Amino acid sequence: MQHANLSHVALAANIADEFPEDGPLAPLGTRSPRTELALRELANMQAQLVRLAAVIEANDDASVSACADQPCSDGSIKGILQARLERNSFFPGDLFSDPAWDMLLDLYAAELSQVRVSVTSLCIASNAPTSTALRWISTLERENLIERRADPLDGRRFFLSLTAEAVERFERYFANVRNRAVI
Repeated sequence: MQHANLSHVALAANIADEFPEDGPLAPLGTRSPRTELALRELANMQAQLVRLAAVIEANDDASVSACADQPCSDGSIKGILQARLERNSFFPGDLFSDPAWDMLLDLYAAELSQVRVSVTSLCIASNAPTSTALRWISTLERENLIERRADPLDGRRFFLSLTAEAVERFERYFANVRNRAVI
């Protein structure tokens, strides 16, 4: 599954930006414990992406006509995100950089499935360098499209979610584009 491997490469690149001194490409045994932990998390994410790709392949309808005759589901939104990643198999990835839209779609899928999204996870979902993703998060907060909430169990971590206004906008958007391919 080539698209899952491309996703893994993009995720590894984001982690490499975060750990430049001994990055994930450092020779075995010279990585810091923090880098090793990040690499294990990447491997877990890759496995999740492979499982997601299998679901999407089994339900091609979800990625082509998201929300055609029924309300959107988190699966149909994830299908859209997967289709956007698959473009990189056919065209140079740097031609299609839209981190804000990828982040909003990821948050909408999380909203539909009632899953919390951390800042780190949203940065990865953006398919952009961490510094770029963080700037987009600030912009989306200023535009009142997302909100940040502290993790009650870990004061160092924050979760992001769409505002009620943004959820309503997504519902109107998908109702408007119903029966058309959305990628």
